[in-house]
Amino acid sequence: MAKITSLEGYAKPGSVLYCDIRFWVAHSGIYIGDNLIAEVTDKDGKAYIRYAHPRHFLTRLEDERDGKLKEGGKIYIACGKDGNLLGLEKVAQRARTAVESAGSRARGKEYAWFPIDDSELNCHKFSAGCLLGNFKNDCGSFEKLKEAIRKTYGEFKWIDVEIGANS
Repeated sequence: MAKITSLEGYAKPGSVLYCDIRFWVAHSGIYIGDNLIAEVTDKDGKAYIRYAHPRHFLTRLEDERDGKLKEGGKIYIACGKDGNLLGLEKVAQRARTAVESAGSRARGKEYAWFPIDDSELNCHKFSAGCLLGNFKNDCGSFEKLKEAIRKTYGEFKWIDVEIGANS
């Protein structure tokens, strides 16, 4: 499979994505279009939200801050059982609204990390909140996120794309 640098054509706004960030720890986010993913990460008991390009989505926060951006990896996209892309504009809009409302406190820095009010928020709870329209949900695990995907989109499967660095 050829490596790609853009998710355009592979995901659609509102698609749920995940990657194995390290040691099979799943990290999830919402594709919003224009090769951007809305994601939440937590560090030191605080949740942070931002837009990320695919290689940033694949990289742990600590590694990115140390200048060790991953060269590539697999991103998984939720698709219908028939292989059709799943995504709703209202899901993407909820993700955009969350990032932009937090971003208003970031003073215009594209990749600044923004603390958000709910320190219990993690990537799965954020992704489920975008799906369900309720960020105060109990979907803090990957298994619970999969339930939220089924509730929003019905049965699904994961397809993967291989992300690579620009040549």
